[in-house]
Amino acid sequence: MNMEQMTDTVLDRSVAEVVARLKDKGLISLYLCGSFGTQDELPSSDVDLLSVVKDDFDSREAADVDAYLRTEFTSQTGIKASLARITLSELAGDMERDQFIPLPLWVKQFPFFRRVWGQHIDLATLKVERWSLSEEARHLIEQIQRSIHSTRRTNGTGKLRAPGFAKMILHLAFVEVEAEYGLPFDPSYKKLTQSLGHVGDHIVHHAFAVRTSRIDTVDAFLALCEKAEEYVNAIEKRRKSW
Repeated sequence: MNMEQMTDTVLDRSVAEVVARLKDKGLISLYLCGSFGTQDELPSSDVDLLSVVKDDFDSREAADVDAYLRTEFTSQTGIKASLARITLSELAGDMERDQFIPLPLWVKQFPFFRRVWGQHIDLATLKVERWSLSEEARHLIEQIQRSIHSTRRTNGTGKLRAPGFAKMILHLAFVEVEAEYGLPFDPSYKKLTQSLGHVGDHIVHHAFAVRTSRIDTVDAFLALCEKAEEYVNAIEKRRKSW
């Protein structure tokens, strides 16, 4: 079985598991997020699923399925999988709960998610206020700065690893090319590096290599933190005009 066949098989199986467990409990739609099944997919890519659910959906149901995907399903398939959830009211901008990815970023990325089951969500009905590029950059800079502090405090041995940290840098670079090159948002890491191909020393190329090659030594991680610190300091000075 080649990688493409494996991708389809694992995706179909994960979707079937979620639908079977949640279809009659308030599940409306199921989307595939992240790089799995895209041109950015790596052998280590996870199956990141997002469930759109009714407002009265019991969050414990999703938590139970997420726990199953992260443990038994991952053990059986050898590929990590997870399930996040968002309610219709959240998508409509009527409410928001604390979550790792703020709602304005969810909405920005939503058109690029692949619907794998259920109803189509009409993005024209979403009333969530979008962030400006400056606000988006501010959030990502703060996230990177916290990660740098945590990594240095643990001397590069904490839970966050270099490939995951590299993705944070890449996401900040997405905002940079929108703001300074006028390019429309596209969550492809490969297209991002191509758009900055004329800037050979841009950190995006190093971050892309770290993510793609899974470079994960402590020395490499700490060195990436040094480069990232210089990058975010430079972006912080420029973002206010975006």
